[in-house]
Order: sequence, then structure tokens, then C-alpha cells
Amino acid sequence: MRHHRWDLPADLGAVPKVRELVCDTLTSWGARPESVDDAVLIFDELCANAFRHGSAPVSVLLYFTGEEISGEIIDTGEFFVPRRRQVGLSEESGRGLQIVETLATTWGVRPLQVGGKSVWFRLVHSHDGHVAHTPMICGLST
Repeated sequence: MRHHRWDLPADLGAVPKVRELVCDTLTSWGARPESVDDAVLIFDELCANAFRHGSAPVSVLLYFTGEEISGEIIDTGEFFVPRRRQVGLSEESGRGLQIVETLATTWGVRPLQVGGKSVWFRLVHSHDGHVAHTPMICGLST
């Protein structure tokens, strides 16, 4: 399994850098382009949430097995289970978790023993290129 970790300040300005790092790393590891695109968008949404609602530092972890991309965003903020909210058509934000739920095979959040939380996801593409989805139970991992 290949893996990489980046430790970042909790700054929304770091989101474009995260997209670039994830894209370049997965591409260099030979991940399929459609998987790279989905992973970049998932990291984008989860990192933006961590930078908005979490506490510094924020760690971004990327894993690749050849068949599966997974990731974690860890911050030192208070643990809570993120909830999707209803958004109006004209609202410019609030759709991030809907995007994650649509693209990821599964995702969730777990408290860390040292404080803070980890929001994680798995992205598995089948051989025909479709994402294999696993039903999520409240986004909470044990």
C-alpha cells in the first residue's frame, strides 16, 4: 500500500494545494483518471469542512492499493458527527457532504483518543469503472 501524509495549517487557502498534491500523487502512483478526479473532489470537500469547522493543525492522509483510494482528514477540533443540511437552490455552500456521499464508496467520522476527529473515506472503482457503494450508517465509524 502506498501512502502519504501532509500536515497543514487550518487555512481555506490550503485547499487548492491539497487538490494539487492529491492529484499529482495519485497520478504518479498510476491511479485511474476517473478515480483521481473523484478523490480530488472528495478531499476538496472534506478539507474545506475541516478548515472551516475544525482546529489546526489539519493532517491529510492518502492511501492507494491499486484498487482502492482512501483518505483521512484529521483535525484537533471537537468531535461531532457531521450532518448534511438542506440547502436552497440559490445557496453557494452546504453541499459538500452530499458530494462526498455520492462519490465515495463509504465514509465516516470517528473520535481520536488524543482528541479531535478523523473524517475518512474509501473509493473503490469496479473493473467497469463504476463506483462500488456501501450504504452509510450516519457516517459514524466505530
